[in-house]
Amino acid sequence: MKKDCENKIEKLSILSILFNLINLIQSHSISSTSFNLIQSHSIIFNQNINKQIIKAIYFLFIVGFIWGCGSNQSSVDALLKKPLDSLSIQQISIEIRKNPRNGELFMRRSELYYNKLLIDSAINDAIIATRLDSLKFEHFVKLSEMYLSKGNSEEAKNTLEKCNRINPDNGEVLVKIATIYFYVKDYKKTNEYLDLAAGVNPHNAEMFFIRGMLHREKKENKAAILNFQKATENNPEYFEAFMMLGLINAELKDSIAIQYYNAAININPKDIQPYYNLAMFYQENNNVQKALTEYQFIIKNIDKSYIHAFFNQGYINMVYLNEFEKAISYFDSTLALKADYVEAVYNKGYCYEQLKNKAKAIEFYEQAKTIVPNFQLAIDGLNRLDKKK
Repeated sequence: MKKDCENKIEKLSILSILFNLINLIQSHSISSTSFNLIQSHSIIFNQNINKQIIKAIYFLFIVGFIWGCGSNQSSVDALLKKPLDSLSIQQISIEIRKNPRNGELFMRRSELYYNKLLIDSAINDAIIATRLDSLKFEHFVKLSEMYLSKGNSEEAKNTLEKCNRINPDNGEVLVKIATIYFYVKDYKKTNEYLDLAAGVNPHNAEMFFIRGMLHREKKENKAAILNFQKATENNPEYFEAFMMLGLINAELKDSIAIQYYNAAININPKDIQPYYNLAMFYQENNNVQKALTEYQFIIKNIDKSYIHAFFNQGYINMVYLNEFEKAISYFDSTLALKADYVEAVYNKGYCYEQLKNKAKAIEFYEQAKTIVPNFQLAIDGLNRLDKKK
């Protein structure tokens, strides 16, 4: 009787273990604690439980463990594929608690912190990501960019040099290091790392771009143009290289600048800068009608509140076309966007002066002086009107 009772208790215990194990598997909650619990139960009953049953328990545990790991990885993969702006910090943090050694998750949360301007939190997570996956050079690059955004070029450089020691002969990392040396004006080191990068990959577009910037800094325009052209040859979508080619050629008053600005527009038609630069090229080379067309296009299609497009249209009408009343209307639009734009206030005064409206001219010259007390153009304007008494 006593033996039957013990057998019943053992069977109930086995059933309890199996039932709990199935629940753990279904909930994907298998852990080392769960394993220890099962193991302790099996030790207690080891002498009396059928060995086949013990094997079944361990088999179920292993299957559950593998299933749980696979399920976790699936959820991580799904999260990492989602656009960053569709995620919350809480979502990623939940996954990190389940997978505390996944560097990709920490970097993902780091990027989200960075987008929310929580730079210190972003840097902390990025550091963890580089430690968890030191062979992933992209983590080091992103961390260095975060340091740079804080103005900490020294830490940015140290981060990339550490990456270079771990991942030697990586052309992208070498160019990033050269870039940092360029921005801190250590041009000798810049050249050294660019040469190293060229040895790894002689067709690296960013390497040519930084070398072009280096020549431009030294006012070596021909060499700068050559390198920016090589950058675009190796990367036909290199927006910044086309912009620099446009800028240098515009300074040289070479009309090829128009082609380069149009190439930049084709790459990124939403970016306002190439349109503005193109309009300025036309304006500075006395093609004011084309300049006005570009400014109007900006306002109608890119940014209806782009203040420089309004101001420059006013300036063209005032200086090039002598259309003073039309110029005033553009300066009014400018001041509606920025009431203390002192040049627009002064220009209104100048337009009224040309229209022989002395009272209005004095009013706006005085207003310009209230914004900038020593604004010389307004002082000169008042002096001119004073002499006409």
